[in-house]
Amino acid sequence: MGTQIKDVKLPNNCPKELLLEKHADFIAAYGKKKDDYEYCMTEFLRMSGVYWGLTSMFLMNKQDMMEKDEIIEFVKSCHHDNGGFGASQYHDPHLLYTLSAIQLKLKRLWNMSASYSKAMAHLLVTSGVKWTHDSHFVLLLP
Repeated sequence: MGTQIKDVKLPNNCPKELLLEKHADFIAAYGKKKDDYEYCMTEFLRMSGVYWGLTSMFLMNKQDMMEKDEIIEFVKSCHHDNGGFGASQYHDPHLLYTLSAIQLKLKRLWNMSASYSKAMAHLLVTSGVKWTHDSHFVLLLP
């Protein structure tokens, strides 16, 4: 067994509790500055980032801090005629980002019709994709 190395010494007066407000503020503010370098460089994973950011906010019961209408418009703007979703606007559709869009729908953020959801599920099932442990969310569609 290896020896644990303590590389950081925390002062005795450091916070002992989880600072949820600071975490929520950070997540809610992320992406507000669209000219930031980090925002531009993470475009290729935006849809999944929106999903994970919103999931974090739900876990902290801070989802009301998120801009619901802006997220809905973003997700809609990534939708393609073939039923899939891209990582961001003007990105090709991909199963990973389609799954993230479906997961956002499951959070009842985007009110897709049941027929649309069934059509999307059919498209995914008939695409020949082998399901992984992450795809169980798709089975929850009506």
